Amino acid sequence: MKHHEVFSYFKCYDGKCGSAFVVNFLGAITRRKFLFHFNADRSVSPDFGEEIVHTQYPELSEDYFNWIPILESVVEAQSKFTMVELGAGYGPKLVNACVAARCYHGNNFPCDLVGVEAEPTHFKWMKQNFVDNNIKPSRYLINCAVFDKKGSVNFQVGFPSYYGQCINEIDRSFRDRLKEAAFSFIPQLNNREITITDYWTGKSAVGTIREKYVPTVALSEILNPFGYIDLIDSDIQGMEARVFRSA
Repeated sequence: MKHHEVFSYFKCYDGKCGSAFVVNFLGAITRRKFLFHFNADRSVSPDFGEEIVHTQYPELSEDYFNWIPILESVVEAQSKFTMVELGAGYGPKLVNACVAARCYHGNNFPCDLVGVEAEPTHFKWMKQNFVDNNIKPSRYLINCAVFDKKGSVNFQVGFPSYYGQCINEIDRSFRDRLKEAAFSFIPQLNNREITITDYWTGKSAVGTIREKYVPTVALSEILNPFGYIDLIDSDIQGMEARVFRSA
């Protein structure tokens, strides 16, 4: 397979990887427990007890096309690389971009990494993912839902190996406030069981999510500190039009 030309600027990683992690072609590592429920079975990783891995460029897939703008924006960056990831999860694209910047520009190339994530476990994992890859946790990591204005919204939390959490309701009506009060006294009323199925294997997993009001941050507020942004990646479950129009 002939790869996109931008991959030619990056050498595939050969080196160590602990058995609790998977590693990609750049050498960025990810804890297995951070991955979408089934992805660990399909990721490049060493056999248990083996530490040396020899990676290759990613195979052609949806994920392959996610790599291209990341690598292109890193190559085009001048004196600094700045990236925003909205609905960041555990921040994989921020980490990949930072590792790519180190590979291409050198270890001391400055990076501003902005990660916005409302789900509390995912946010905790994002900070850990930075540490695992020797990236100092950014002061721009924000535990909020991105929206068109500052305030609060009803958001799904829980079942962290599922990455489909989203904003449920826009306006906080009187009825919503009553529901929130009832949930605070009887939390079980707020639990909802969901099943996810892996497209490739047909395997299913069951988990529980619940609704919770979380703070919001406007995209304009996120962008304000920066004069130039190299890349914005957004996975906010259909709210993109409203959020980007507001900014």
